[in-house]
Amino acid sequence: MDENSIPLKKPVSFYTAALEAFDEPNYLMELMAKRFDAHSAVFWKRHRHTQDEFEAEGIFNRPALESMKQDHRAYFVLGEENVIFREDTKDDKVITGRAGKPPFDKKWLEKDYTKDLVALGIKYVASCPIATEKGTPFGAVSLYFDQEVELGDTFKSAFSDRCEFLYAMFTLLGGQYHRFITDQSKLIHEILSQAESLTTTLKRIRKAAPHLGASTVDGLDILGDASKAIRLIKSLANARRFQIALANGKHNATFTDIWDAFNSIMQPRIRSTKKDAVALQSIRSNTDDKLFVRLAPSHLNNILANLCDNAIKYCKPGGYITPSLTVLEDGTLRFAISNPSKGIPEKERDLIWQPHFRGRLERSSSVEGQGLGLNIVADICRLYHANYGYTEKDSNNATLRVSTFWIEFPSNIVRRVDRYKY
Repeated sequence: MDENSIPLKKPVSFYTAALEAFDEPNYLMELMAKRFDAHSAVFWKRHRHTQDEFEAEGIFNRPALESMKQDHRAYFVLGEENVIFREDTKDDKVITGRAGKPPFDKKWLEKDYTKDLVALGIKYVASCPIATEKGTPFGAVSLYFDQEVELGDTFKSAFSDRCEFLYAMFTLLGGQYHRFITDQSKLIHEILSQAESLTTTLKRIRKAAPHLGASTVDGLDILGDASKAIRLIKSLANARRFQIALANGKHNATFTDIWDAFNSIMQPRIRSTKKDAVALQSIRSNTDDKLFVRLAPSHLNNILANLCDNAIKYCKPGGYITPSLTVLEDGTLRFAISNPSKGIPEKERDLIWQPHFRGRLERSSSVEGQGLGLNIVADICRLYHANYGYTEKDSNNATLRVSTFWIEFPSNIVRRVDRYKY
């Protein structure tokens, strides 16, 4: 088994598994324990309000401590007797020892948060303080062993590397996003553009993860292209955190003229493309009425922006993009956008709405993307009970297809207004 692999159902890189489960601290501690063959593991995180308390944020295989956590009693205080962590953690070397002997002596074993260790048969303990860039405590990871184990320099180096990686990952995927998520108008494609402040954190990940095989995590070039690494790592977090912003934004829904909204998004994009690259045809509609849809402005903008970007990226050079609005018999409003393209293989058409999916033709093309745009559209549509889909048909050119993405807004969020009385 690879040095970085952990014994789960199938061998998997610790770093890969951690990135995919960055917001599940209990599972992260399970990964840490299994990586080092430990009986149990705890991630202690500094309380952001009291500053001198460390709470058990992630727990694996410590049932008594888990019960204490539910009662908000799973914590220790810096400076109290027999606490092994210090205020100044610039010297963040791993602390190891036998249970019952200094620094993990009998008084330490009598603490509320350690009383269960004797019953669990713990023989050795290893703790790694985690410091911020300023040297102040951020947290710590503790491993507990119920068997004889060698805790020498090799172990300490590997343990320290993974703790450093966890801290960099928490910083990258956690705190950096809070200020964006609390602003309901900022959704995923805007968050993805905020990369400047993450450079330092990426360097920490590089430093902490020197054993990533061919410098990759699932194809992520951590040690190479920094900007690509930032984009791809961030997308792991955004796919989940987007759901929070999505649900919070719905109460801001207002009626918006969908044709005006489409034009305000598409026209600047068309003008910014190379001359004669693509062209926009006049909208096709089966009514003269002005048509409004009731969505949060940011949600409508996300739908239209992603569909417009998609059409421009994959339209045949010199081709026409054709938007259409159709009011169906039951009052449903169907918005569609069509363009000539190479098409999508039939077996991939149901997959294009999934996060990070890029089809065979797309992967072989020069078009860049993260496979998130259509997933964003799908998420928003589901929130408003709108149907969505993709169809294609033959074109006049035997090598091209006419691709159409469509959204059907239900009648309860559609308003028709006589254009001449508006």
